[in-house]
Amino acid sequence: MSNSNLGNLNSGFNISNSVNTSDPNDYYSFNLTAQSSLELTLNGLNANADLQLLNNSGTVLRSSSASGINQDVINIDNLAAGTYKARVYRVGGDTAYKLETSTVDYLSNLSWTSVSNGWGPVEKNKSNGEQASGDGRTITLNGISYSKGLGVHSGSEVAYALGGKYKTFSTDVGVDDEVGSRGSVSFQVWADGAKLYDSGVMTGNTAAKTLNVDVTGKQQLKLIATNGGDNKDFDHGDWANARLAKSTTSASIGTGAPSPTPGPPLNSQTGEQAKSADSFVDSIGVTTHLRYTGTSYSNYSGIIKPRLQELGVRHIRDGGKDKAFFDKLNDLATIGIKSTLVMDPRDGTQPQDAVTIAKSIPKSLEAVEGPNEWDMNRGLTYKGQSFPNGLRNYQNELYKAINSDPATANISVLTPSLAGPGNADKLEPLDAFDKGNIHYYVGGEKSTWGLDNYVLPQIRELTENKPLVVTETGWSNAAISQQAEAKYVPRLYLEHFNRGIERTFLYEFIKQRQQDNSYEGSWGILNPDGSPQPAFKALKNLIDLVEEPGAGRFTPGKLDYKLSGAMTGVNHTLLQKSNGKFNLILWQDDEAGNNPDQSVTLTLNQPISSAKTYLPLNSTEATNSYSKPTNINLKVPDHPLVVELS
Repeated sequence: MSNSNLGNLNSGFNISNSVNTSDPNDYYSFNLTAQSSLELTLNGLNANADLQLLNNSGTVLRSSSASGINQDVINIDNLAAGTYKARVYRVGGDTAYKLETSTVDYLSNLSWTSVSNGWGPVEKNKSNGEQASGDGRTITLNGISYSKGLGVHSGSEVAYALGGKYKTFSTDVGVDDEVGSRGSVSFQVWADGAKLYDSGVMTGNTAAKTLNVDVTGKQQLKLIATNGGDNKDFDHGDWANARLAKSTTSASIGTGAPSPTPGPPLNSQTGEQAKSADSFVDSIGVTTHLRYTGTSYSNYSGIIKPRLQELGVRHIRDGGKDKAFFDKLNDLATIGIKSTLVMDPRDGTQPQDAVTIAKSIPKSLEAVEGPNEWDMNRGLTYKGQSFPNGLRNYQNELYKAINSDPATANISVLTPSLAGPGNADKLEPLDAFDKGNIHYYVGGEKSTWGLDNYVLPQIRELTENKPLVVTETGWSNAAISQQAEAKYVPRLYLEHFNRGIERTFLYEFIKQRQQDNSYEGSWGILNPDGSPQPAFKALKNLIDLVEEPGAGRFTPGKLDYKLSGAMTGVNHTLLQKSNGKFNLILWQDDEAGNNPDQSVTLTLNQPISSAKTYLPLNSTEATNSYSKPTNINLKVPDHPLVVELS
């Protein structure tokens, strides 16, 4: 069941359930009666699903987005008492799953019963360092920093009393980065006199190893680090993020495909079928250039990350292959922002490189995209061939590489993008993709210009009935004003959502340079200093009004209503939240300008207790309120008008 309440989380719960196409989200509420450290583990998958931890207001605190059917794990220390939610959501296909939510004790927060070390003292939450207490550095393995853990030296032994109350001991082990490629250490885990794990010899060049050891019923835990058979020089070992998860109780919800929660009581048996409000928000993405460090994107921590989080988007589209770029993507994944990345040989990315890249950012990557707009540059080649043959060959090899590795097989592969949709048929025959990919720009025109009678029919020649993603679209402020863009951008996402386009990425997030006012230099909904343009504010307000990140799985219902009056050119989207509230969004599909509002009457053919109207172009404050309305006279502008019906 969705929105299940697990009550007080004393030691923990383990849950068996499933997510599927009709019901892609499960939410589990639980209470912490005191400050606690938590571990959430999602496994038992046969298709990709991901995990989030949210607070009671729906803000994502942590995310885990392991690729394929790999286990997702969230750890969070010192979480305050209160109510929280765990979210399990479908990514790659229908799947059963097992969710385990445990309170954990970090070893660095516990008192050991005995301790010895081969060089200086064992350090808590620091590397071994030298001979003085507290002289270690941040625990770091292969460039990844850990705030918790034990820093030891070969010849160490650390023992803890367990008292039979823990289920699992988990940690990452390796030689700390502070000694470079030197050092050689073996890590052993013992419990009640029996050896449960041995890492073998690890050096400074060895990748960290993750272990999860069953300690159910054990009374004593002993961690031993030995040298690698040579000497003890530079043998600085880490038990990184070392923790003990307490035993859990079963809270099985059922393993079959769960029945959807019936629609809220507000629903009518007749009328228009609504769509999930949060599914609309999930269709919104933006294009970024995080690797462009010579531009406004250089201020990642001060502008890019906080503004993405403020806007409320969950998806970015980008491209690159350097470690600093990957670090940013992995960091954004911790706040629930995932990536679609372009793979293009002109950037030195070969098809097999996509697998390596995917494994470097497993918490971030949700899709890869074939090469970018080769049809407008016939000088680009792959293995000596240009468009379309070279592009087709690269795409075939990209799709094969991604799907041949079990760790990446559930990552979606998009077609190459085309500057001209009319060139789509030139790529045929091509089946090496999961989703179609559209680039289209309309100059200074409205977002629907040419969409239905040219762009979509041309792309469908290639993609047929497969899902579609728009990875680039938008406006340059050399072609339209910022005020006009603020009207167009929210309409763009609504129009695409109405047409079943799975996701739309606006080009682009921030204007790259202050002094460049050319057509190519005038894209972005943030100014170069990070200040919001009107389009950023309008989109943020719309997301704030309709998003429901803590919503459970439910079947949206129907609203029985009628629109009459000056309806020429008026389009609409009907959304519903899990609490039963409808959002009816209306706008004029006209060129942005000084268009007069159109008078439209909303007739409600079912009981509604209250209604409010909003203009997200301006704010999230209600413009009007109505009690038990049956008819509402609306003024529909050329930007979204949101009617909330409770």
